[in-house]
Amino acid sequence: MVDIHFSLSDRIRYYWPHPRIRQSVEKLIANLNNVTLPLD
Repeated sequence: MVDIHFSLSDRIRYYWPHPRIRQSVEKLIANLNNVTLPLD
């Protein structure tokens, strides 16, 4: 099961360079920085 997790999670490295993916992640981080997440 661990091998499957790492092989699937490793695939993201192929998508990071794409402009739409990068912009989406930047927007996600910006949106998360503007809210307080409940920790309870």
